[in-house]
Amino acid sequence: MSINIAILDDHPMIIQGITFLLNNNATINLVEGFTHSQQLFKYLEEYPTNFDVVLIDIILQETTGDVVVKEIRNNYPYLKTIAFTNQEQTYYINAMIANGANGYLLKTCKESTLIEAINKVFKGGIFYDSNINIHQNAVTKNLRSAEEQVNDREKKILELMAKDLTSVEIANEIFLSKKAVDYHRANLLLKFDVKTPAALIKKAIELGILKV
Repeated sequence: MSINIAILDDHPMIIQGITFLLNNNATINLVEGFTHSQQLFKYLEEYPTNFDVVLIDIILQETTGDVVVKEIRNNYPYLKTIAFTNQEQTYYINAMIANGANGYLLKTCKESTLIEAINKVFKGGIFYDSNINIHQNAVTKNLRSAEEQVNDREKKILELMAKDLTSVEIANEIFLSKKAVDYHRANLLLKFDVKTPAALIKKAIELGILKV
């Protein structure tokens, strides 16, 4: 029995790479690739049973992977979802799991690992990349270093927050949606265990992530 999959990733090269990897696979068929979540959900409205498993990136231009996973779980509960991402931080892992993802894979995984994950999730199992730590109940606070707590995009958002830019202004500056910026801001508050933007900026300066 063949397994039909789709991929949602705002980088076309990733979609092309997965297409190439699975081109000669006898049991896994890549049905569609989507660069925007709206494309995915529009397709599902017309063809709700065309695929079995969806690979989903976490950081998307117009939304985030956990939002997509939650909507799929609510409206298409028979579909299996796997986070397919470069994000190793526990917060992202927890968010995807909490919203219903059946697996979590890093984009650096081997082809054999990708195939194993798809097969296991399709059969009703759960699959996590062996290179990540799973903590389902809390965000770990013992991150390796201050610099590793935030990625380049989050650092840019921090810099713009320090200049008193609003979410709308930040979104226009870095070509993201306001919703995505708000998501990043919320992530940063959780990562640094603070409750206000002012406290976040203060702590980022103390840790040397922001320069004054």
